Amino acid sequence: MTYNTSFCSSLANRINELAGFMQIKDVIPSVKVVDNGIILPRKQLGGISHNVKIPYQGLGGVVDKDGKLVKESIIYDLKIERDVDRIAFGGAYSVSNPVESEETAIYLGLAHRHWGHFLIDIVQRCWYPMVKGLLAKQTGNEAPYFDGNELTEDYVYVFSGFGDSSTEFTGNYKEFFRLLGLDCSKMFFANNPVLYKRVLVPDVAVHPGEYITTAYKTLFDIVIHNAMAEAVSLGLNTAEQIYFSREHLKDTKDMGENHIEKLMIQCGYKVLYPEELTLVEQIFCWQTAKEIACINGTIPHNCVFAHESLRLYVFNKMELMVGYQFTMDMVQGITPIYVEAYNEPFKRYPLSVSRGPFWISATENVRRFVSEQYGISTKADVSGIGDWINYLVRCGIAESKYQLRGNKAKIKNMLRKIGKI
Repeated sequence: MTYNTSFCSSLANRINELAGFMQIKDVIPSVKVVDNGIILPRKQLGGISHNVKIPYQGLGGVVDKDGKLVKESIIYDLKIERDVDRIAFGGAYSVSNPVESEETAIYLGLAHRHWGHFLIDIVQRCWYPMVKGLLAKQTGNEAPYFDGNELTEDYVYVFSGFGDSSTEFTGNYKEFFRLLGLDCSKMFFANNPVLYKRVLVPDVAVHPGEYITTAYKTLFDIVIHNAMAEAVSLGLNTAEQIYFSREHLKDTKDMGENHIEKLMIQCGYKVLYPEELTLVEQIFCWQTAKEIACINGTIPHNCVFAHESLRLYVFNKMELMVGYQFTMDMVQGITPIYVEAYNEPFKRYPLSVSRGPFWISATENVRRFVSEQYGISTKADVSGIGDWINYLVRCGIAESKYQLRGNKAKIKNMLRKIGKI
């Protein structure tokens, strides 16, 4: 897919380079059957590592009776270097006396409660409960809408947990599973190693930065179909132009989005806050709006729920690209128009696409965008001493969090010991 980069100065080549790697494969992934398989919870690796062979989300996944990692349980990181497959999550570690279960488990990955990771890392294995319907659709023998009630044997869905009882899917995560047709009462979290009589490990249906499969796309088509049926029954209303904002989130990484929000209101956009909407309401917006705009990050990942003629504008809050976006764009064939909207006075910051801090600004490209697209004339942002102090504080917070990454548990434990003295 080719992207319009008219409102980018430095990112144009990178955008089309990353997009050019993506492809869609008309295949149904395979499934690995592991008798007496053990599902491991996440085991965090301390400290910071830039070694591509070390999974930054930790060890865990599925191991066989000999303790060897089942490679199908691996979660892959975004593929940036063409000849390197970096593992995000997965790895064996020694266990003793695991809890035993006579059930058959379908392994669905790490229970990551982050919407962007959820849409890729969790959803990518949910094709297996629909395998009969997918096969029928591939041969043209059945309508594309089916659910997860096709498997006849007794089974449970199991995720690698984070080792605590708070690991669960609620809210829109749970809503997604319901709309997909999966029975949430059968979902369990392995917060301790569990040995199952049999573990079914669906292979991934997407490799971020490289390809998606038609099986992956079909999952979102099912959710959209069911969500829109509910939206009609609820009598939902939307707007033709929507700006999805992060302004109601208490996030120390972002500053300055209020300037973009005000501009988009001037352009006729209705401002909505995704975290305040149900998943059905959000999908209804993505299916009925003509234009949607937002800051880059997790929000534009929701284009997996969009109709194919949607015009999506993404304000880039950093010179770094969120590479996962091009994977999400492939699902419905959306090609967002990127608008550079960042101010980066220091070379070190932002630390990464997730750590920030991000100084969002009505840059020259933003002003040109609203002028050419909507006939709105606006002045350049003027940064005062307050803005600089605000940004420097955010840099300090981001740096502190980065340096403490992987050591929070050790620090908490140390403080507990001090408190007992």
